Amino acid sequence: MLTHEICLDNEKFKRKPVNRKIGEISLRITQNKAEIGIQDLASQLVQPNGKSWIPARFEGERKNENWHSQSLFALDFDNGITFEEVMQRLTEYGLSCTFAYTTFSNSPSLSKFRVVFQIQEAIVEPSFRDEIQFGLMALFPEVDKSCKDRARLFFGGQELIHEDYEYCLDIERLIQAVDFHSIKDSNRSNMARDLRRRKERLTSNENGSKNHSLYSKYIGDGGNASNTAEL
Repeated sequence: MLTHEICLDNEKFKRKPVNRKIGEISLRITQNKAEIGIQDLASQLVQPNGKSWIPARFEGERKNENWHSQSLFALDFDNGITFEEVMQRLTEYGLSCTFAYTTFSNSPSLSKFRVVFQIQEAIVEPSFRDEIQFGLMALFPEVDKSCKDRARLFFGGQELIHEDYEYCLDIERLIQAVDFHSIKDSNRSNMARDLRRRKERLTSNENGSKNHSLYSKYIGDGGNASNTAEL
């Protein structure tokens, strides 16, 4: 099984941290670097441990600009979509997740859970990291939008609800899935135009360069428009 470099707090919780505790965790967590196996990590996040974590390595305090590298990605769901519906959508596009767990706020009346994905090798380019995260979020508009931040702090939770520790996210397939998902409700006359615009956005970074796009790395610039995606 793969190991990952992350930030993992040492304090255990049986319920969601609040107020002063959150501040304390935020201040110290980037000092608590860990290289940990994926199954061991999952067990550290749920009861009886319930530890807080960030799925990335940082150099310095917890700020987006201090992000260093990342090989895990997480999504929070707390607005009514069920885990079964999330898995159904992933399966439709030939995807899955590595593990998932219920959060401290989960209840019989409202399902709240966190879904975690691992990739084979750590990303060290911030823009690549953002494209993967935004791609996952584009596939799930229901997700908590604050998941986009590189320095996002995740709390532990209650129990594991899915385990597939051998699964690694296929980035090329994710890009294609987001493409198909984003146009599935487009009318026929606008589909080609929408795909062309998405390709233009994907293959250019903030400086206008076309050399550092995740789309260019995994799909390429010369393909058919139907291979593009909006991340």
